[in-house]
Amino acid sequence: VDLAAHKTSTGEALGVHRSEINSSIAAQGQALSARINETSDSCRAHAQELAAAQLKALGEHRAELDSAILTQSQTLKTLVNETAKQHQQALDAHGARANATD
Repeated sequence: VDLAAHKTSTGEALGVHRSEINSSIAAQGQALSARINETSDSCRAHAQELAAAQLKALGEHRAELDSAILTQSQTLKTLVNETAKQHQQALDAHGARANATD
């Protein structure tokens, strides 16, 4: 057995095997990187969809609140006007009684 020849052929075989392993690692790394990018894009798109849905819901809620505020404002204005009329009527009646006794 030629030890030097065996050592050389074993070294060459190991070199070829190492090259194959490195190529496989590189290919797996590229595939993993592509998958990470796809996942990131998917997560980003999902986050954008959720944000859009939340903004829409907030807009709808805001519209409901604005409507409720307007209704309450109109109700309050009506109550203030009615109270003012009642006070004016009471003042007028009081003035009429005071004039009647004069």
